Amino acid sequence: MQLKRGAWIAMILLSLVMHWPHLKKDLISIHVWRQTQTQATIRAFYEEDMHILHPRRDERGDGDGIFLMEFPLMQWTVAAIWKLTGPHLWVSRLFMFLCYVLAALALGKLVRQLLHSDTAAMAAAFGLLFSPAFYYHGINPMPDNLALCLSLWGLAWFFQASREGKPLLLFPGGIALAAGVAVKLPFIIWYAAPGWYFLMRLWQKERMRSLRMEGVFFFIPFLIPAAWYAWVIPQWQADVITRGIVGNWESLQNTLGYVGHNLVSTLPELLVGWGLLPLFLAGIFFFFRRQYYRNRQFTLLAVWFTALLVFYVYETNAIRDDHDYYFYPFYPFVFLPVALAVKELSGMPGVWRKTAMVLILLAPLNTHIRMHKRWNPDNPGFNADVLRHKPALQAAVPEDALVVAGNDVSHFIWLYHLDKKGWCFEKDGLRADSLQSWRSRGAAFIYSDSRKLEQKPDIARQLDRLVDSFGSVRVYKLRPFAGTPEQAGR
Repeated sequence: MQLKRGAWIAMILLSLVMHWPHLKKDLISIHVWRQTQTQATIRAFYEEDMHILHPRRDERGDGDGIFLMEFPLMQWTVAAIWKLTGPHLWVSRLFMFLCYVLAALALGKLVRQLLHSDTAAMAAAFGLLFSPAFYYHGINPMPDNLALCLSLWGLAWFFQASREGKPLLLFPGGIALAAGVAVKLPFIIWYAAPGWYFLMRLWQKERMRSLRMEGVFFFIPFLIPAAWYAWVIPQWQADVITRGIVGNWESLQNTLGYVGHNLVSTLPELLVGWGLLPLFLAGIFFFFRRQYYRNRQFTLLAVWFTALLVFYVYETNAIRDDHDYYFYPFYPFVFLPVALAVKELSGMPGVWRKTAMVLILLAPLNTHIRMHKRWNPDNPGFNADVLRHKPALQAAVPEDALVVAGNDVSHFIWLYHLDKKGWCFEKDGLRADSLQSWRSRGAAFIYSDSRKLEQKPDIARQLDRLVDSFGSVRVYKLRPFAGTPEQAGR
């Protein structure tokens, strides 16, 4: 027992050591738009309003910036911690790391319930900790990390309750899964397993009175995310997630290209990792060879997995080939085969057991090689001058000034790093009438890395003077607007 506890501690410490050099780095690299969006909301809670129903964005013009998407439990929690520690990015990263570790522990608990093996549980947790994509996102401010953590605990408690006959565990399990869905809507798919479980028990008419009580324990917390999304989804405009493939048509060639890329690149390279891919494939082989599918619990997994496949088909054109964090709901099925292979191979003699051990131990090295370049400040995933001159750019204009900023295709990155509120433009696409309208609403400065845009006569006429230049980024004071709202096109 002491050896097992030491192994759990060792793998968590190894992950912390590998992440340590990056904890104090600024927000950069792949999916930095999602990170800055989340971190800006944390900052807004801390600086402006701790009302949990008032999550705000920086691109708000002269409005209040309230932006209702997922339930902002993660952002609000970090902001509350900031009230004690001060507004430090490394605090956000450490909170994310805690979610990352707890998610791995929850996956281990879930696998232990399914495979009845401590070795398999440890292998699954180890695999998740050193999944290249999850390792990278493990310290990034993204609500997906908390959603995965909560949802894994919810399902782990559900399977424990159903296997060990402990119905009281259904209540914390229901709360955790409902909270995970509130934080990220796609985890609603995970209700497929418990939903099928209760449907089958109803069909078999098992202890109807206790069954009704158990169902209430597990499903009543779902009313909270159901109420939240019933309120906010009608406010979403052209959201690719809710519209899915129906409202995001692409050519069949593109769609099949996304599917192929996810199968031959995203899955082996970013989700499993090349080091663990042999174990992943071996686990699928053992699943059929040993006929694990005959186990009653695996019927629930089959329903759950089928629901995830339907979700993937529906969201293929939103996931595309570049949204690895959209695969968070699939992680249990990524590392169940790995855990199953380790369980089977560890019971075999000699070379097979040693091979499994070597592959497991190579996973952190593979992950480090694949991911360490993502935290390169010289290649941040946006104009490096914004990061390089960040303090000077922030100080170039008054703290409370409304600004226009770009080129920023994300509409989140620049305003977060500038610590300003206002408007964004992208692809040299700022229109003169838009700029005039924004000036009428209080825009006083413009941050621009577009020489082409600044030279357009109808834009240049609205620039008062050059405040300063910071590499490729210039800061201009805008001319005060002297017309009427009607003249501004409001």
